[in-house]
Amino acid sequence: MNLPSWSEHALTTVNSAATVIGIAAAALALLSIGIIYFTGTELGARIKMKADVLRPGSPVLFGNGERRNGNDAVITPSPVDTTRLAELQTALTSARKAEESKGSRLAELDAELTKARQAGEATIARAAQLQKDLTNAHQSEEGKAARLAQLEKQLAETRRSDETRASRVAQLEKELALARRSVDQANAQTKEVELKQGPRRIAPEERAQFRETARGLPTGKVIVSAFFDNQETHDFGAEILSLLKDAGFDVVERTPVNFFTTSRPSSGIRIGCQDMTNPPAHFATVRKVLAAVGLDAPDTTVVNADEPDVVEIQITPRQ
Repeated sequence: MNLPSWSEHALTTVNSAATVIGIAAAALALLSIGIIYFTGTELGARIKMKADVLRPGSPVLFGNGERRNGNDAVITPSPVDTTRLAELQTALTSARKAEESKGSRLAELDAELTKARQAGEATIARAAQLQKDLTNAHQSEEGKAARLAQLEKQLAETRRSDETRASRVAQLEKELALARRSVDQANAQTKEVELKQGPRRIAPEERAQFRETARGLPTGKVIVSAFFDNQETHDFGAEILSLLKDAGFDVVERTPVNFFTTSRPSSGIRIGCQDMTNPPAHFATVRKVLAAVGLDAPDTTVVNADEPDVVEIQITPRQ
């Protein structure tokens, strides 16, 4: 029989039927043993009664075949009585042996019944264990299925995230390409303007006016940022730094610092600080001295100034 292919319901049904049949067979065996035992006992008692010739006043049979009555008178037994007595003794012996055999068989059947009951209990326990194992297996399979579904969901989310990042990278690359083209155009325009207008310079009389305007006004920390990769802005920024030093300002960097912007004021100069609502005292001084040499400086957002008391002057190509 291919038991592994049977369903759980079929196995349970067959097991229950076998248990019931075993218990019924054991009960029938016990009933048969009881009947044998009681009938054998009754038969032995009757044989014993027939063989019991030793009653008070009855003749007694001795080993030599003689009979004596209660007065020790010798009675010569008849051949029929002797034969009948021998038959009864033989029957009694056979009955006793049969009774002993039946008692032994009864003990054997009782032991077999005990074993059958233990086997039935073991079968029931095994069936319960198999049911438990089957339940655990179902729960394990359900857990694996849930874990698989979760992993598939995470994989889908990861793929969507990767697609989003790839789209973002593509967008950034596109914006970078546009920025590079804008820078190239700005550099080309700057070079074109420089060729037409020439480099900016501050005349000696303007330098004197710059120092005179700053006299008596608050001074402080300043930093000059120049449009990167542009020689004219760096040269002009260096000249502005020189004027600031002469006027008593504290120069944070001795040379102009690179920065980039897409906007350009007409003068090519703008100023700013970290807190435009509460600028340092020398902010107004910087604007005033630049105006004294004809440089209009609109406000801007700082790039390189990393302290609240630093004023940043940004030099860009002229518009």
